[in-house]
Amino acid sequence: MNINKYIDKKYEKLSLKELIKAPVDAIQGISEGDAKLLKEAFNVKTISDLAKLKYMKWAHAICLLADGEDSKPGSYMNINKFLDKKYEEMSFNELKFAPFDALAGVSGNDAKLMREAFRRKELSKYAARAQAIVTLAEGEE
Repeated sequence: MNINKYIDKKYEKLSLKELIKAPVDAIQGISEGDAKLLKEAFNVKTISDLAKLKYMKWAHAICLLADGEDSKPGSYMNINKFLDKKYEEMSFNELKFAPFDALAGVSGNDAKLMREAFRRKELSKYAARAQAIVTLAEGEE
């Protein structure tokens, strides 16, 4: 059993419990430069840090739920707690492509660093992988 398609070669032999302590760039597709930007913006150093970062959870959830949204009006869902005021009226599909500072608490500078490191779709993909690794590490013996 392995997840070698998602992990850089030098980390392939680690257990899940070891992997969650590995640097975030152990995930294939996240470069050392991307990792530096994540550290500068949010102090993310490890896969566990990435998985637990609330902004990653929010971005991933928005991207995931956008796929289930249709164009029918009349929804009463409200995620304003997670959004900057000017983005509160947007749909999930619109939010999926909004800038990172659409998320409440993300500064313009942090959003700039995130844009340099990731496109929105990639961010959701990497957040999901980090969260899956952390979740399954809890059950590893």
